[in-house]
Amino acid sequence: MYANSLTRNLLKTSKRSYTSATHILNPGISRTQSVSVCPGEGVGPQIVDSVLEIFEHLNVPLNVKMVEYASLKRGKANSSLRENKNLLLGPISNKMFEERDKGVCHQQILKELDIFASVLNAISIPGVDIQGKDIDTLIIKQACDGFGVECKKARQEKYKKLAQYALNNALMSSRGKIHAFHNANMDNPHHEDFLIEMRKMAERNSGIGYEELYLADGAIELIKHMEDFELIVTPSNCGLGTASIAMSIVGGHQLVPSIHIGDEYSIFEQGGNKPEEDKVKDNSANPTGLILSATMMLRQANLPCYSDLIERAIFATYEDSEVRTPDLGGNYSTQEFTNKVMSNIETKSTFRAGQVQEEKLAIEF
Repeated sequence: MYANSLTRNLLKTSKRSYTSATHILNPGISRTQSVSVCPGEGVGPQIVDSVLEIFEHLNVPLNVKMVEYASLKRGKANSSLRENKNLLLGPISNKMFEERDKGVCHQQILKELDIFASVLNAISIPGVDIQGKDIDTLIIKQACDGFGVECKKARQEKYKKLAQYALNNALMSSRGKIHAFHNANMDNPHHEDFLIEMRKMAERNSGIGYEELYLADGAIELIKHMEDFELIVTPSNCGLGTASIAMSIVGGHQLVPSIHIGDEYSIFEQGGNKPEEDKVKDNSANPTGLILSATMMLRQANLPCYSDLIERAIFATYEDSEVRTPDLGGNYSTQEFTNKVMSNIETKSTFRAGQVQEEKLAIEF
């Protein structure tokens, strides 16, 4: 499901030596797909607008159902969010978790859509200085931990599912080793259950390397040699710190895409989920992470060609050292950066994509 999330080969090739491929649809798949989009709060509406502008520029054949954050009330989020299988979500904080009358929080949305894994792909983007390291690290953590007490059997089933999902990603994206970060000890039976299922997975699949690290040790190694980590799996309460370290190493949360996976629904958002309200007034937020998350959503919606075009445009934009938003030391606004990305979408491919005039982007409010 997530294996081709950021086209590993695209990042391993030389600067402009991209390859092309024809994507063949399976029978019965509609050419026009439907997705839900919730702008969220803070800079959310601005970076979501960046994504939708790029979609419109490319005439992406999508039906977009806009879900306003203000309309999502606790206990009533289901009907709005469940209309489509894929949701593009702007930043939403957890500050409203205890304020039951004011709206939903991020964790509640994950719970209501039965999300079992949160996945973050920290990559080295051409042109962003990270000391010459070639990084492509997938971090998979258990989602929605802490909502009530679970019996041991229920926990084991969840960890078994997480371990199998991690293995599938390793196999399908040519990642040769899985690291399990944990804090297992006598006072933490949850992490012991996590390791039991991870070890069972490793024993059944000897072709994939497997190593366990205590969270503190793993964090140190990640800081020193992140390029050596291909796929990291953690329980929920180890995942946030691990993800924060990874995002800071590759340039910040604003550059990193993430996806939350459930059996039925997928949520795509920028890594870190930070509303950054201080950046709203001057339109200075960096939309890169959300744009890359949107390319994952396009693949999920069986529109990989459009996804490839947008990814290439993002990487081409960063190859120009003058094009930087303030978080990376530049002075480009969110809108100016978005315009540059659109101008870098390959002319020939844009023309071909634009032929689908009868099925162009449709946005419903």
